[in-house]
Amino acid sequence: MCSRFLTSLTAVGIVLSFPLRGEIIGLANATATFSQPPLAGFPLYQPGFAIDTNLVNDVGWGIFPQTGSQNSAVFETVEDVGYADGSVIRVALHQLHLNPRHTLGRFRISVTQSPRNQFADGLATGGSVSANWTALTPSRATSTNGTTLTVLSDGSVLASGLSPAQDVYFLEFETSLTLITGFRIEVLPDNSLPGNGPGRAINGNFLLTEFSAELLPRYPTLDIQVSEVQVKWNSSLNRVYQIQYSEPGTLDQWTNAAPVIPGTGGVLTYSDRTSGASHRQYRVISRKP
Repeated sequence: MCSRFLTSLTAVGIVLSFPLRGEIIGLANATATFSQPPLAGFPLYQPGFAIDTNLVNDVGWGIFPQTGSQNSAVFETVEDVGYADGSVIRVALHQLHLNPRHTLGRFRISVTQSPRNQFADGLATGGSVSANWTALTPSRATSTNGTTLTVLSDGSVLASGLSPAQDVYFLEFETSLTLITGFRIEVLPDNSLPGNGPGRAINGNFLLTEFSAELLPRYPTLDIQVSEVQVKWNSSLNRVYQIQYSEPGTLDQWTNAAPVIPGTGGVLTYSDRTSGASHRQYRVISRKP
């Protein structure tokens, strides 16, 4: 006569991982060295549109006809930014203009701790952007629509490869700076881009429809890893035990996991280090020798 019973399962070697949501960084007083003036029925494309939190419309900051040259837009932070033990800053650059391929070609993100009254006077063209800027080098740079983003030695990012109609770039930076009062985005010419850039449109322009940033404390990266599953049960001296498992999605299809194990009168343990073991079901069959 035999009996079947389920056992206690223990997953060992586990490290937990949690996706973290950041604190939205409030931005104000958008200012630029140059903004695209109203042309041929199009509006003034000014940096203030890039921090209006409106992702539905497709207005933002552009610089035509000053393509092929370097320009900057700056934004003050509403509050001082930065954790004492270090921070992770995530920046999203939305480029959702209906005119296709008006995406950024080469750019660089910097931050400042300068007093707010020294920069960002709110002008769309000829604005005050002078401050003590620290360039941030991205630890990650990704695109939602397939653009290849390469981080260069000067901390700038160069777009290449697929040139989608619209795109969103996600950048992640680690910094020990605190009391951050502003962000700067520099758009930079590059001879790999149409018209020398700094955008990827045929005339070298771009349209930055939204600049957003969030702040997280800098913590170690954590991963989930299950290296072993342990099956434990109480045994008797006059019994032997067969441990069996079934794979996910199989109904009452059991496979022997190990040879028969004699009882000892104490707790027996079977360890499964097979890849995917944490998804299996287990049972123990008890019978007389």
